[in-house]
Amino acid sequence: MLNKNSINCRILLFLVMIIYPISGFIYYNRAVEISQNIIDERIFISFLMLLMVALSYFWKKIEENLYIITEFLLFFVLLHILFVAYQNFFIESYTFSFLLALLIINFMFIPDKVNKILNIAFIFLVTILLMFSSLNIYNKLLYTLSVILVSFGSIFINKYRFEAILDLKLSQNKYESLFKSMNSGFAYMKVIYNRKNEAIDLKFIEMNQAFQEILGRPADLLINKNISEVFANAVEFDSDWIEKFGEIALTEEEIRFESYSETFERWFQIYAYSPRPEYCAIILNDITERKLREEKMKHYSFHDHLTGLYNRAFLEEELHRLDTERQLPLSVIMGDVNGLKLVNDTFGHNEGDQLLKKVANVIKDSLRDEDIVGRWGGDEFLVILPLTTAVMTEKVMQRIKNNCKNIIEEQIPLSIALGRATLKSSENSIDQVMKLADENMYINKSENSKQFTKKIADVLLNRLEKFSAETREHTENVKEMAIKLGKKIDLDQQELAKLALTATLHDVGIINISGEILNKSGRLSLSEWEQIKSHPEVGYRIVRSMEEFTSIASYILHHHEHWNGQGYPDQLAGEEIPLLSRIIAIADAYDVMLSGRPYQEKLTQAEAKAELKKFAGKQFDPKLVKYFLDILK
Repeated sequence: MLNKNSINCRILLFLVMIIYPISGFIYYNRAVEISQNIIDERIFISFLMLLMVALSYFWKKIEENLYIITEFLLFFVLLHILFVAYQNFFIESYTFSFLLALLIINFMFIPDKVNKILNIAFIFLVTILLMFSSLNIYNKLLYTLSVILVSFGSIFINKYRFEAILDLKLSQNKYESLFKSMNSGFAYMKVIYNRKNEAIDLKFIEMNQAFQEILGRPADLLINKNISEVFANAVEFDSDWIEKFGEIALTEEEIRFESYSETFERWFQIYAYSPRPEYCAIILNDITERKLREEKMKHYSFHDHLTGLYNRAFLEEELHRLDTERQLPLSVIMGDVNGLKLVNDTFGHNEGDQLLKKVANVIKDSLRDEDIVGRWGGDEFLVILPLTTAVMTEKVMQRIKNNCKNIIEEQIPLSIALGRATLKSSENSIDQVMKLADENMYINKSENSKQFTKKIADVLLNRLEKFSAETREHTENVKEMAIKLGKKIDLDQQELAKLALTATLHDVGIINISGEILNKSGRLSLSEWEQIKSHPEVGYRIVRSMEEFTSIASYILHHHEHWNGQGYPDQLAGEEIPLLSRIIAIADAYDVMLSGRPYQEKLTQAEAKAELKKFAGKQFDPKLVKYFLDILK
């Protein structure tokens, strides 16, 4: 969009350009005072005005400074008028003195209103003097018109100059205010070059507060100082910055870049430009936090958030990248963490996450630097071993297993099922190798399932004994009495084995209840009692997590159901309750009555038998109570 001042200046120049030579021709034709040289001078002045108007449309610097150019050209016109007056008819007239005063006033920095009044006053005086001069009427009118035109033009130009000066001062004030308050660091510097025109140093000329804070030094220690003085021969300062700024100061091009400063251990976004040759201005923004976020996002795009290992997306890319002839033999190891679901169900997902982290660290510490390990799925890990034979892979697997055994866990043994496969020829695919490794892993998991399940059962019982009133003695008592009752009613060996396992794990769900509640000596509150009543369901979930024990899960779930349907958790009644659950209910209640609990005093054998008879048909299966009392005789 065109500047209003520029438009007015063009109009003014155009008017003077037309009128001034025309008036000269009229003088030439009507009066003897005007010579051909003066006409040529006027035409030249008009040509200059026309040239400036034309250039202002194509050259931005001309357009931006047109008011100054117009002022200069009008000054030139007024000088020319005075010169002609001096040569001809004003030499002995006061008119010359008034015109000279008009010239001086128009180009002094005086207030706008005063300038207008004085201009108009002098125009009036000059006009009066011309009217009483001896010139003919044409010369008087045309000369007066020229003076009026130039004078009013000067009024406008002075007005624009005054506005420009005011705008400049406002801009400077705004700049200074912005310069001081801007959050970005700003510095204006002179580039020092050697004889080869290579930038070797920078001198600080000006800077704002933010820049001082970035450098950690006040302005009085920086202004007019070279970087080599401030930063120990520029060794501490980033040398590539000096090189870039030096190039900008020579080429006067702008540049934007991001750079990490070893000096300040921060990331900066830098915009640099050259306002004049051999000088450079830079604006610095500290983007360290943004860079850290970006690095974090980049890290998590290829890494598992929990374990810190590579994620599946990255592993798939690596498998594709390494699936080449020069990487053969290429081996993979698939690993599956044993007991993760059990840990999650028993101790909570936080403990499960800790287990995954420990397994991840064990695997990572068991590998070579060139090996790649990542989390393949929920409880699965994948190890990629380039240029590794099957024999070497077997050794890596054994090292992982040994390191797992060396980890002492308080709650659950650290165990991982492993399977391997090796791609020996490009005729086979990496997908086939992955499938084979997965199959071998599940074979390994099945082979060690029973042994691992037994370890888990021991861990659970140890924890149960540690945090509650439940003891191994109680578990063994319930198991012994349940087996006797099972034999009494002629259960087969398979059912007796299930009964023994159920008796062993019947109260495993208690491990998720706080010790404060389990060992509370006073009466339990309603909410505390609800937590106690939740243990069959918790035990059910725990047992269901162990493949070897899934067949007894429903017996554990229902061992607190009552014959009359008023038990928990599902209010089953009569023979809806599984037989093994009814057996455990009697054996468990009898031993608890004999041994007592913090919230319940222990009873004698006679008292306990009386309680069983009392609740037969209500809480307990009446037939099983009869058989149970028989075996106690």
